[in-house]
Amino acid sequence: MSGEVRLTSVLLVDDEPLVCRAYQRVLERAGHMVACVGDVATACALLAGDGHFDVVVTDVTLGGGSGFEVLAIAKRAQPVLPVILISGLADPAVARRAYDCGALRYLVKPVSIADLRAAIADACGGLDRRTSGLTTSPLAAPASSAG
Repeated sequence: MSGEVRLTSVLLVDDEPLVCRAYQRVLERAGHMVACVGDVATACALLAGDGHFDVVVTDVTLGGGSGFEVLAIAKRAQPVLPVILISGLADPAVARRAYDCGALRYLVKPVSIADLRAAIADACGGLDRRTSGLTTSPLAAPASSAG
């Protein structure tokens, strides 16, 4: 079917329980399986262990750590794993750092339901492209222009 999003397993990392639960509800209603954790250590343990996730969504500012730590561990564990960072800062330098570190998206709070769902849908589309050997993200710059 056109426009259908396949079921995905999402690791959601946010140290604010109400925010985490709200995002979790939105994603579960859209048919995704969501594991919600509140700290970097738990997220990193899941990513480094046997936990398989199709997408990681993490707040940038976390008690006892940073979403950038989660991003780094995710990319070490699964280099093509899409990671979406969410921040209360609309700072272009932080957004650029997120993309430079391999984030698929950088969303600024308050994040609308539509924006969160679109980011997950983009990640799901990327899963299909990665499986077929195509580019992982339209944001990725070519590694080299030499041919």
